[in-house]
Amino acid sequence: MEDKRYICSTCEVYSSLNKQSFVAHVRHCKLKKIGKTCGSQLSEVGRSNQGWSRGLTKETSSSVAAMAQRMSLTSKKTWCKKSAEDRQKIRDKLSSILTGRTGGYRRGAGRSFKKGWYKGIWCDSSWELAWVVYQFEQGLVFQRCEESFSYMFGNKTCQYHPDFVVGEIYVEIKGYENAKWSYKVSQFPKDRSLQILSNKEMKPILEYVEEKYGREFWKQLYQERADVAELEDALVSKASVFGRAGSIPAIGTKRLSCRELL
Repeated sequence: MEDKRYICSTCEVYSSLNKQSFVAHVRHCKLKKIGKTCGSQLSEVGRSNQGWSRGLTKETSSSVAAMAQRMSLTSKKTWCKKSAEDRQKIRDKLSSILTGRTGGYRRGAGRSFKKGWYKGIWCDSSWELAWVVYQFEQGLVFQRCEESFSYMFGNKTCQYHPDFVVGEIYVEIKGYENAKWSYKVSQFPKDRSLQILSNKEMKPILEYVEEKYGREFWKQLYQERADVAELEDALVSKASVFGRAGSIPAIGTKRLSCRELL
């Protein structure tokens, strides 16, 4: 078999790579020579290396809605081809996996990777950690919210789980908003008090924590990193030690009356 060798016109190095790999090598050398990467080259023409559908939903994008519909039809066709026995096996397997894992607050369900434990309290983001640190250092008593509130979205009944409870006040730490957020707020029970902490309200808390512990405060404050906690979740769920995932009680938290926040 003939040994095909190519020479790169940029670095003048011979290579025995296959043609496709060699073309990628040449492109990389050319970009490196002019001090650019693939990502920077794409950004110059108004593109980025992020997914095109990031942040979009079926309600806000016709393209996402059309894709969801196509995927749904494909799944239905695949499901219909299976025998009744295979369908029942799949149902039974899903049921055994999801038993005890749905409903209520689920630790680690947030989108942030800056998660971990702080003094027995699980935090799903750096903002939640900053808020928790501030509460402890100000002597305020709080707990994770274990209640859920129903609301309607797209003709479906969904559940909303606030982040924390301070006395009779439900606290939501909101760094972003999605299509469901306005429905959660508008349908929250009128006889309950919901305090929303967004950028403006969190700014003094973040400044306080960053000044005391540094901008990357979560790196030194978390007593357990998110990857370790997720592994623990998987082991606990598999062994069924606690019976319900995410139900390990926080340490040293009590529900007592407390003065207003901030």
